[in-house]
Amino acid sequence: MREFRMPKIALGADDEVRVVAWVVHEGGEVASGEPLLEVETDKANLEVEATSDGVLAKQLAAAGEAVLPGAVIGLIADAGERYDPAALRKPAGESGPPVGTSGLDSAVAMPSIAPAAPEAWPQSERVPAAGPRLSLQHGYLAGLPPARRAGSVTGVPARQPPDPELVGGSHRIVEPTKHRSAVARAMSASAAVPQFPVFNDMDVTAACRALDRIRTSTSEASLTDLIVVAVAATLRGHPAFNSWHDGSRRIEFADINLNIAVDGPDGVVAPVIRGVDSLALEELVRARQELVDRARSRRLTPGDLVGGTFTVSNLGTLGASAVAPMIVPPQVAVLGVGRLRTDPGASLITMTLVSDHRAVDGADAARFLSGLAETLNDPEGGR
Repeated sequence: MREFRMPKIALGADDEVRVVAWVVHEGGEVASGEPLLEVETDKANLEVEATSDGVLAKQLAAAGEAVLPGAVIGLIADAGERYDPAALRKPAGESGPPVGTSGLDSAVAMPSIAPAAPEAWPQSERVPAAGPRLSLQHGYLAGLPPARRAGSVTGVPARQPPDPELVGGSHRIVEPTKHRSAVARAMSASAAVPQFPVFNDMDVTAACRALDRIRTSTSEASLTDLIVVAVAATLRGHPAFNSWHDGSRRIEFADINLNIAVDGPDGVVAPVIRGVDSLALEELVRARQELVDRARSRRLTPGDLVGGTFTVSNLGTLGASAVAPMIVPPQVAVLGVGRLRTDPGASLITMTLVSDHRAVDGADAARFLSGLAETLNDPEGGR
């Protein structure tokens, strides 16, 4: 009989995870490299794979239970091994939190939202070479400084929880998933950044005409792809926006790696397209479509979520007239794209650049948007 322990998940979080469901039932055959159970972290849902063949003799962590890395969560018997399922129990000292509990259910101090030092930011997030392997099912905007679990914002009084009884009638409490809690922490961190929006109603008539010409071939390019191309070209001339801010310094990058926000089945996720300025249009189209497909089918990998230098969020495809997204630290800017609308003789989109005022000024943002508008007026000459 072999113990199966919960592995340490290499996604920037060494915290507890929550068991979502067992893929293999008790008494079922276990195959090395095949999914054994699914767990939820604050960034992603993961399938934890078995490391050996055999039979799952006992599940020692129920669905909804929170477990820590290293905890014994199952017992695996060899094929043909005789055992008494009723006699199997969790090893002494391995008792975990009650079913349905997690760090979200206990009192948690408001995290400090001061930016972490650059060396604290995850440079890469790899599945460990040893131990049970993990396959990412869905992920959340990664590359953030890890949220701290203690401390408070100086000078900000504690908020009293709202009393739903004041509304009257019935109500229900919806507990957040780890993913939603991670989004909340990221947005709390973003709220500490002195950010400001600058708007520009951009004439994209030339881009639309170029798209019509491109689509006469077999291309599946969209207006979003042309906007991404134009953003990359503009960033080359405005490197201050292709950067991170560590709280005191701006860190500019040579590579242009764009996070593209996707409305996934479990919430927003922003996979990264790397080296956008070096890709031909059709390469970009394929890369973006592949990432969107994987995001919506929960097949992103950890590497898809880290290393972004600038973010594009297009809510125009969902009918939003304009959008001013929040910055995801440590990035210094994000571009919001509104819906395409037609005025007499022109096709327009409201684009909003939200920037970190510690890194750039309003005039810088205005110049960036003017440069983007010029590139969109000559979409086939910007590469």
